[in-house]
Amino acid sequence: WRMQGNFLSGAGIYNNDLVAFHCSNHAEDNQIIFCRYNQEAYVRRLKKEGADYVLTGEDPHCQPIRVTPSQQSQFIIEAVAVGIIRTNFKSQVD
Repeated sequence: WRMQGNFLSGAGIYNNDLVAFHCSNHAEDNQIIFCRYNQEAYVRRLKKEGADYVLTGEDPHCQPIRVTPSQQSQFIIEAVAVGIIRTNFKSQVD
């Protein structure tokens, strides 16, 4: 998956980096996942807060997405990140 944006720059994943995933429909708290929610695809960090899931970025401009139990039928974890391939070695802070 090629990242689009710097939503996970705090985790060292930048725009245009390639993220390798392991297909899985289960993820642990705090893992970076590929998921679908409301027919949109996301790469975000998964936080579990009680019965809710919260999809967070690691960029101050990225608003968290809260998935409540009543919305979880629209939420599908498809994969867990296992590595990255950096595509741009110059300074990532632009």
